[in-house]
Parts: sequence; C-alpha cells; structure tokens
Amino acid sequence: MKQLRILIADDHPIVREGLKKIIERDAQLQVVGEAENGEEAVARITELRPDVAVIDLDMPIKDGFAVARAVREARLDVKLILLTMHNSEAIFRAAFDEGVSGYVLKDGAITEIVGAIRAVAAGRNFISPRTVEHHRAHICEKLDLRGFNALVKSMPKLTSTRRITKTSIWSSGSWCGRKKRTARSRRRSPTTA
Repeated sequence: MKQLRILIADDHPIVREGLKKIIERDAQLQVVGEAENGEEAVARITELRPDVAVIDLDMPIKDGFAVARAVREARLDVKLILLTMHNSEAIFRAAFDEGVSGYVLKDGAITEIVGAIRAVAAGRNFISPRTVEHHRAHICEKLDLRGFNALVKSMPKLTSTRRITKTSIWSSGSWCGRKKRTARSRRRSPTTA
C-alpha cells in the first residue's frame, strides 16, 4: 500500500506538532508539510499535492472555509478534513457545503485523526461521533438517507473508528426520523433483529 501524504494547517505550532506525532505513528501516513495560516495552506497544498489536508477552521489570513473554497475552485485533488472546536450546526453545514470530506472536533482528534485520514483517503466521509449524534438530521439530508436503513448505510462511512452492530443500531434510538425500536419491542433477539 502506498504511503498517504498529509498536510497539516493550524496556527498553533503545538497543535501541528502534536498532530504530526500522532499521524506519523502510522507507518502508512507521512506528514509532507505544515502551514500556520490559511494563505500558506493553499500555497502548500498547491505546491505539495498531498492526498489529505487537515485544516483548522480558525486560522489567520484565510480561515478553513476560505481554504476549502480555494482548493475547490482550483480543482485540486486533495481530501480536506476540517479540524475545529466548534460543534454548531451552522458551522457543520457550512463545512460540508464547502466540500470538506471530514469533520473532526479538536477534543477528539487524538483518537480520531488517523481514522479520519484513512476514511477520507478511501473516498468516504468522516464525522466525529459526537458530531454525528448532534447533527444527524442534517447528515441524513446531506447524504439523502431515509428511514431505518439510514443508520446502517451512513455509520460505517462516517465513523470508521466505531464498529456498528445490529445490537447498537437497535438500541441507538431514532435516526433520520425513525421512531425508537428495540429488539425487545419486536420480540426478537438482537442477533435476529
């Protein structure tokens, strides 16, 4: 398997260094460049052509949205992961409207960033599990998911770090407008649900 080339853009050197150490623990991932602001991020993405760029939302000169727009307008072949501390619906919606493939909350980045990189590099979306729960209606709308199968179809694509089983699906409750149903209420065991 070829090594994935990663660019990290964040205005805080300690965040860049921490992410680099976490990412490079995986032998298949190589950080090829860093940027400390959005303008530099666009230049480095254009120059280095990484497979995946992890970009902070709140950067000087150009924010993460402006970087995503510039990458999209230049038709650069790079997957973008937005790294943010914000879990608001407006920001979440705007991120996917700008064409990012991943949305990772900073407080979960230590455990989620490698899975997010692998997911988006494979052509899937990645959304931090905490964000999934907060914004499931928008996720269903954006991915055009309906009914019970929405959870089955979307969760493996969205959260590569969490294995979904029939038991967890049935116990998770309402997803995409489906009323809560449990294996017990259907008088079946979780394995036959």
